Amino acid sequence: MKILAQDSQVQYFIAQRKIRVYVNRNTDAEERVDFILALAKDYDRYSAECAKQHFPDADAKPKGTSTKPFVLCKKNLMAVYKNKHQKTPEIVIERASYEVASFPGRVLVFRPNNDLPKAKLFSCPERTVTIPDDEQMRKWSFCLKLVGFRSFCDTPPPRFFFPQVIYGFIAEEASELRTDLGRGNLIGGLFGVSPLKGSLQKPKDQELASPASSFAPAAQED
Repeated sequence: MKILAQDSQVQYFIAQRKIRVYVNRNTDAEERVDFILALAKDYDRYSAECAKQHFPDADAKPKGTSTKPFVLCKKNLMAVYKNKHQKTPEIVIERASYEVASFPGRVLVFRPNNDLPKAKLFSCPERTVTIPDDEQMRKWSFCLKLVGFRSFCDTPPPRFFFPQVIYGFIAEEASELRTDLGRGNLIGGLFGVSPLKGSLQKPKDQELASPASSFAPAAQED
């Protein structure tokens, strides 16, 4: 991924050692990347490099009025929100439960894994999305790699090399993934289980959790 300083704004969260980079902020092409550093010295180094490369600080302008779906992803998990201001995702796709296939015409199909327990199939329906152009496909491709559906490289780098990364982007086409959402929610409701209950809901502190099994971030901006 290549981020140009001229298109970006940076927000710093010292207590969490988190650096958030907005790209094309408050437009329908918005992307944002959170880098969470385990060590304070790494946070200082990354922050200094942003300043050196003349990345402007995020200003206090309004959050925008986009109502288009927002995709948020991290290792092993992808969530789709009604828009970037929402706190709870409409759809959650876990790497452990799904596999993805690509078809001509920039079509992505998320299918439940063959070894998924039958009882879980009700809440993991097949979902399809058609990507409108190459620019959006670039964003989806990075998302698939970050979640783990695709490989970043042939040889995995050492674990200590990367900060934790959480990536989000506006994607109007993500609304197509809602096709079977009602079915999943209805079945879950009948059995007293909500697919958005517990670890998938936004915590009170609105911060990012490190375990891959929980998706703490909300689409809503800080």
